[in-house]
Amino acid sequence: MKPVRERGETFGDYLARLEAWSGTDDGVAWAAASERAEAAERRAEDARWMRDEVGVPQEIAAVLLSESGPSLTEPMVAIRSLAPREHLVFLAGRVGTGKSVAACWAATRPGVSSALFVRSVRLARWARYDDDEVDRLLSPKVLVVDDLGSEFNDERGSFWTLFEEVAVTRAENHLLTVVTTNLLVDDVRARYHFERVAERVRSLGAFIQFDGESLRGRRVS
Repeated sequence: MKPVRERGETFGDYLARLEAWSGTDDGVAWAAASERAEAAERRAEDARWMRDEVGVPQEIAAVLLSESGPSLTEPMVAIRSLAPREHLVFLAGRVGTGKSVAACWAATRPGVSSALFVRSVRLARWARYDDDEVDRLLSPKVLVVDDLGSEFNDERGSFWTLFEEVAVTRAENHLLTVVTTNLLVDDVRARYHFERVAERVRSLGAFIQFDGESLRGRRVS
């Protein structure tokens, strides 16, 4: 147990006794336990922020906050090596490559003051005529749109209209948007009217495939 100041003991004497105790086995063990408790509390606070403010799924937050941290997958390498000018990034490829973890890492890394994680199926139900709700998509420093292509493909294209507005506006305002998808670039072209977004990808972003050719830095149309 950490020594407490005794009655009548001067503060200087207490500090000297405390310093001497800190070098004992008990003192070293107490300091290590205290450090572990503080680290656990920081992880718990980070987990609350990820869950309540950003919306990161619990299983992804657990990976990001594990003591070992996330694995250095291809998507993680790609997201960590983005150029400063790249503000609209597609991480594309098969299931299980670590795209969502990498995207959430970008949204929750140190220095990011605001972020939002939203699945594509949720974005399809977004209140697109509510300015405050649309601003929730436009204002964060990092927006993650997860699993593009899993939403209902309505013939009117209302989902893509909202997505395009958000993605292009954010890119032009130099706010990072990371999109994960199991679709490859040709599938995205076939499913959506991709031309305007593709222009922003060419000038302000990257479309990176992990089970095919990487399209970073070249035309996607």
